[in-house]
Amino acid sequence: FSTEDDLSIYLVPGEAPPNRLTGHKSHILKVMFLAAIARPRYDEARDCTFDGKIGIWPFVESVVAQQGSIHHPAGTIERKPVGVTLATYKRFLLEKVIPAIKTKWPDRDRDIVIQQDGASSHMEQKDPEFIAAGTAGNWNIITMLTQPAQSPDTNQLDLTFFRALQSTQWNNGFAWEIDGLIAQVTPAY
Repeated sequence: FSTEDDLSIYLVPGEAPPNRLTGHKSHILKVMFLAAIARPRYDEARDCTFDGKIGIWPFVESVVAQQGSIHHPAGTIERKPVGVTLATYKRFLLEKVIPAIKTKWPDRDRDIVIQQDGASSHMEQKDPEFIAAGTAGNWNIITMLTQPAQSPDTNQLDLTFFRALQSTQWNNGFAWEIDGLIAQVTPAY
């Protein structure tokens, strides 16, 4: 989110509140992101050898503007949010997440389990394309595990990681367009 419908802000006496220009909650800029994180790895000297950050990808597409406006002329390439369906989620896993895991993972001999919550847009654990992509290139098996509803593993991400990511993104100001929002979230990650 670039802003929230109801946001509590604590101000120092004499500090002016930030200017929030969103007129209605239906006009709040929203983009879904797919974040892949893992447990950090340390060596015997307690030095971090792998920070656990695999990547973060926005669910957006680039389209040509059909009509001009005060913000851009017709024919300009602009980004639009994409709904997270089974097809888009599967494409992101196969084209972005699995290649990122294979380039950043420190130990290729270890089995890798991708945890997902039970959303209807998420793919099945035994999907043949996922199994083929996970075992390609002399890798041990990359498997999928769907967590039950209200699982502590997935709730922890929702309640801590993504909220901390959002508050860090807000420290960079408010974005008024999708490219600005992506430019704020990526370094915050």
